[in-house]
Amino acid sequence: ARDPEVASRRLRHPARTAPPGGEHLGDLLDRVRPALQAIQARHAGETVLIATHGGVVRVLGCFFLGLDLDAAWRLTAGNAGLSIVSWWPDGPILESWNDTSHLRGADLEAVPDTGLVRPA
Repeated sequence: ARDPEVASRRLRHPARTAPPGGEHLGDLLDRVRPALQAIQARHAGETVLIATHGGVVRVLGCFFLGLDLDAAWRLTAGNAGLSIVSWWPDGPILESWNDTSHLRGADLEAVPDTGLVRPA
């Protein structure tokens, strides 16, 4: 991080601390929640897949579990992790979180010089 103090505050209080030029997690939830509610209303009773990045996954995890957004970094959101949420009349039920079992035995190898992975 260019500013260690901002990075430290962001880890301790992500709900209220934004990276330079970015948004804090409270703003992210304010942006994501209406989209989630629109999807839920439009597809009630249907199965829906949502693909997104780890920040959104963590924020929605806090929302589903009723946690303060400052707990977001305590939730793991691994690459290609699958989470299952059932939406009931009284709210969401988190059925599974960050399941990566589908990656076991996938014979992934590191891409040279990037740290990324790709199928062999």
